[in-house]
Amino acid sequence: MKKPFGAAVILFLFIPLMVLSISCPLSAQESLPQHQLKIEADGGTFGKWNIEVWINDQYVGKLEKWEDRDVTSFFKWGKNTVTLKSAWTERTLPVRLTIGVKRGAKWMTAFNYSRRDKGEEVLKEVLTVHKGLPAEPLVEGQYILKIEADGGTFGSWTLIPSINDRQVGTYHCWADADVTPFIKPGRNKATIKGQWIKDTYTVRLTVGRNSGSSWKTVVNFANKKSGAVNQSFSFDAKGIGSSSAPQSFEKKHILKVEADGDTYGKWEIEVLINGELMQTVTATTSVEINEFLKPGKNTVTVRSTFTGDTRFPVNLTVGAEKGGKWATLLNYVNKKKGSYKKDFIIIAR
Repeated sequence: MKKPFGAAVILFLFIPLMVLSISCPLSAQESLPQHQLKIEADGGTFGKWNIEVWINDQYVGKLEKWEDRDVTSFFKWGKNTVTLKSAWTERTLPVRLTIGVKRGAKWMTAFNYSRRDKGEEVLKEVLTVHKGLPAEPLVEGQYILKIEADGGTFGSWTLIPSINDRQVGTYHCWADADVTPFIKPGRNKATIKGQWIKDTYTVRLTVGRNSGSSWKTVVNFANKKSGAVNQSFSFDAKGIGSSSAPQSFEKKHILKVEADGDTYGKWEIEVLINGELMQTVTATTSVEINEFLKPGKNTVTVRSTFTGDTRFPVNLTVGAEKGGKWATLLNYVNKKKGSYKKDFIIIAR
């Protein structure tokens, strides 16, 4: 019996299409990194609190004790919403909830929350999961983000740091996160955004490079005053196997800012070197600045804003250090309300 002509044509078209699909496989898709939700709490607090969790409006569950749960299936690439509804029947020891992201063999805290006081609360935050972060480091050393805060401040502030326009996480209590995947060779930009609902003890966020036995702080942020915060920092990172050498100097050049904690939140100083913003300073800090300088003459611009007179002066200096000896190259001091700008010329050797 003869096969219909139409069937032969369909078979003829199907075979080459099938061969084409086999010979041209789809490229491998980047897998969503593993996300783990954990709750840490003293056993004596059980029965006195509960936290209900939604991720992207999907109900994760009602949590009432220790927890260690894979929640990867609730997440997606891009922006995700995390909603917490918590209830405490009485004051307890602190209960801490974290969501961690696993990249390669390392975990990074991407979200945290801590509570201890009686009452009910609803919290809704955005957490971004980024595509394209390298599986292996692109830079030398390990970059660590740290948040240090007194437990009594938890629940009074939120910090959302970003590096190179990628959100690192959303934090409501102390944290320690490896942010090396966010760092690229060359110039990097860090932005710290957040909100304080009331005055607190000082909360400090730092990013530093750990290279074996040495530590170098590249971002230093601190705040204690109610209101919104939005500050930017720049720093350089050396690529792995990079053949380019930084400018060579006989001396180490250091920027120092000394200020009493009572002045925090009342002033902000932008430091530009040769026209480029190096750092926005809001607290006591000490950072090496050789990577921003060129041999010979450099212009350092100090732009300060004081929202009111401060009881104690804020003192900014740039100096050169060699063999334990210090030479001050510029000094700026202020305690008066107002906006100011001053240029200094320093010689780097």
